[in-house]
Amino acid sequence: MPLFFLALFALLFSLSGCDNDKAQLLKEKNCPNCQLINTYLRESKLAGADLSKANLQAADLTFADLKGANLKGAFLFGTILAGSDLSGADLTNAFVVTANLQGAKLEGAIIKNTDFSGAIWTNGIRCRRRSIDKCYFSDRQRLSETNNCEKCKLENLDLSGKSLAGANLAEAKLNKANLIQTDLSGANLTAADLRSAKLEGANLKGTILEGAIWTDGKQCQKGSIGKCIRAK
Repeated sequence: MPLFFLALFALLFSLSGCDNDKAQLLKEKNCPNCQLINTYLRESKLAGADLSKANLQAADLTFADLKGANLKGAFLFGTILAGSDLSGADLTNAFVVTANLQGAKLEGAIIKNTDFSGAIWTNGIRCRRRSIDKCYFSDRQRLSETNNCEKCKLENLDLSGKSLAGANLAEAKLNKANLIQTDLSGANLTAADLRSAKLEGANLKGTILEGAIWTDGKQCQKGSIGKCIRAK
């Protein structure tokens, strides 16, 4: 059978499976591991439904009632959940990347190891990458709340006098940042970009600077701990 027809058959079979799973969900509210890709479920009454590990990619659940639903491990990539009621729902290990949660209710929802990266939050603002268990609206917010900001974009920020001791800033963009009198002791700045950053009086005791681009644009060599060792 030609490859085109095989692909078409696979697509039609997949869509048929989605229709069957949708019927099962609406009838029984019990659909773990179901395939519900692109499924239209707008305003559906799904309170308490079991959708654990279900694939709801790009499904439309606008204004759906999902109170107390089991969404453990659900794949909600690009899912439209605008205005939905997720109060008390279990989102443990759910993948909610790029989903639309604008206007959704999340009171009492169980959020544990839940990835909201790129999702549109309840207030209409998009979450930054690595928004795990919480929507971070900026890299600066994530840094201040977690001290873990690998690959963050922190250019031109005034971080003078702040305590960033032990912070993970590996590969962070810190060019032109104000780090005067900042405590960076024990921080990980591996491969960070520090071009034109202000570091006067900064505490660099134990700071890992290997592979970092120093303020003068030169790369710090292996063994750069507490100071930047540049190639001769």
